Amino acid sequence: MLGQEEPLSVTVDSIVRALRDPGTLIEGSVIVSGDRIRVNVQMIDAATNANIDSRTIERPRTEHFALLDNLSQEVSRFLREQLGEEIRIRRLQAETENPEAWGLVQRAELTADDGARLRAEGDIEVAAQFYARADSLLAEAESLDPDWVEPTVRRGWVAFETAKLERSLPEGPALEAALGHAERACEKSLNSPRALELRGTAHLYLGWQGADAEAAAEHYESAQADLETAVAGDPILARAWAELSNLYVRTGRYEEAEWAAE
Repeated sequence: MLGQEEPLSVTVDSIVRALRDPGTLIEGSVIVSGDRIRVNVQMIDAATNANIDSRTIERPRTEHFALLDNLSQEVSRFLREQLGEEIRIRRLQAETENPEAWGLVQRAELTADDGARLRAEGDIEVAAQFYARADSLLAEAESLDPDWVEPTVRRGWVAFETAKLERSLPEGPALEAALGHAERACEKSLNSPRALELRGTAHLYLGWQGADAEAAAEHYESAQADLETAVAGDPILARAWAELSNLYVRTGRYEEAEWAAE
């Protein structure tokens, strides 16, 4: 009968062949149960058929327009998240021709993530060991590709997180070490937004911790210059924007703080 055609069943393999290696696919399903509609959307790796991410939205059947609106927002959100991460990884891969150095940086990132999880659970001593291991992996990556700025930047962030192990704000020698790594990163790549983001953040917190008002003002001035240059060079650096907003609050520039936060 008209309007009751059998649904077309198409396999992922056939779509991949037709589209010639599309990279990622979006797959969805709709389930109607009583007066509710549930929509499930998945992002699939076309090469492996693995599920990368998924979202489920449920609404009353009478709210189908709201459902469509929510669905478009959710799909847009996880596409931005996942594709943004893929772009970040590919960009980093393009910065080095040494696969061993690349692998070490990835291992260090996972190790640092474990350290952050342990810190959140209150296991400070073991978290410190994980951060130290991440730093060692990054130092090895640096030695394999001395011109690659990313291992140096990440060593700075590991030092920054180490400086926060027993308190909410970073302080002490580890914060100074973070600034040292940032300075080396900026020497390797003068206009690297990631390196400037790190150096500006380190200056901000050194100014915050300092008892000397004149020294604090100098740190704040350096932080502002670095963070503003970082976001001008790469506007998607969320942390740089957040710390810039933080800096503006600290220096009484509230309208600019709100703008940076937004």
